[in-house]
Amino acid sequence: MNQRIVKPPACNMGVREELTRRPWIAVVTVAIGFTIIALNLFSRGGTNAQPTAPSRVYFSDDDGKTFFADDAALIPPFDHNGHTAVMAMVFKCPGKQPFIGYLLRFNHEGRTALAALSESQRRSADAKVIGIKQKSAEVKRPGDTQWMALGGEAPTGQILRPHCPDGDAATPEPVMP
Repeated sequence: MNQRIVKPPACNMGVREELTRRPWIAVVTVAIGFTIIALNLFSRGGTNAQPTAPSRVYFSDDDGKTFFADDAALIPPFDHNGHTAVMAMVFKCPGKQPFIGYLLRFNHEGRTALAALSESQRRSADAKVIGIKQKSAEVKRPGDTQWMALGGEAPTGQILRPHCPDGDAATPEPVMP
């Protein structure tokens, strides 16, 4: 009697292949984890206090040529001295000056949803707020003309993993004000 060995069905795509195909998933997951950790580190009050975000983040109103720190509750894009300001994700490589790795803004629906929340809610690590930000975020490199939806099909992982200037092989570290 022949015994037939039945193998479990193979998945069409493993985790590694999926992350290779869509690296933004890994970047977003790491970014959310980093944000939650940062929010917990910056939280104040007792154990029942709602975690709050840093009070200031970086923005740019000249397409990433320069950056400035301002209130983290601002919802980019916004008007800043007659220019459109967006969030600037600033990085630093060992021994180098800080630089803007990429710019971030929220689409109209995201801006509307975030504007309906209080400042303390916008600074919280609440899953609803994180969800709004993830779904509505758009990113681009300084100097690029096209914004890409963070959760879209475009290869935003390339944008979200900046490289050190001048071909330095080091991994840039995020910088907060």
